[in-house]
Amino acid sequence: MPVSIVTLVGGLQECSLAARVPGTAETPEQTYSAAAQWKHEEIGLASLGAPDEFIEKLATVYWFTVEFGLCKEGNEVKAYGAGLLSSFGELQYCLTDKPKLLPFEPEKTCQQKYPITEFQPVYFVAESFEDAKEKVRKFASIIPRPFSVRYNAYTQRIEVLDNTQQLKNLADNISGEMSVLCTALRKME
Repeated sequence: MPVSIVTLVGGLQECSLAARVPGTAETPEQTYSAAAQWKHEEIGLASLGAPDEFIEKLATVYWFTVEFGLCKEGNEVKAYGAGLLSSFGELQYCLTDKPKLLPFEPEKTCQQKYPITEFQPVYFVAESFEDAKEKVRKFASIIPRPFSVRYNAYTQRIEVLDNTQQLKNLADNISGEMSVLCTALRKME
């Protein structure tokens, strides 16, 4: 299955090339938002309070997604990982039959060893960028810890959700946001 280089449109700070995340809108602001959410909310927050063995697993999932992630878009496989997008040589290498392409399954991906000084012998391919994010969310939900966390974009703080009052406040906030969304949708009809 050929790998195509992702359309260049701007935004990612971690790589020297900026790229559109497959399956997302094509503005730089939306690209950065999708990438930042992936890195910080999906993986970074999952690490807070996690036992050491899960930190290592999350780091490996990070390596094979944020750094060296591939996903399908239509009939093509596209690169979205910053490590791939910043290395023309590794992008070319991805196009060969040398590396092994495996389905992205975080429970298996987290066990894969990887070299840090040479091209990857194995890459994991998600069905889509959204599929990869959802699988990471599900994987993060099995991490044993006595609390949950979320990033509050309004306060720009991480909130620890460990009591019923915090959960009620969160539910009220979500309810208010849903009301705004429903009103906007009705006005578009």
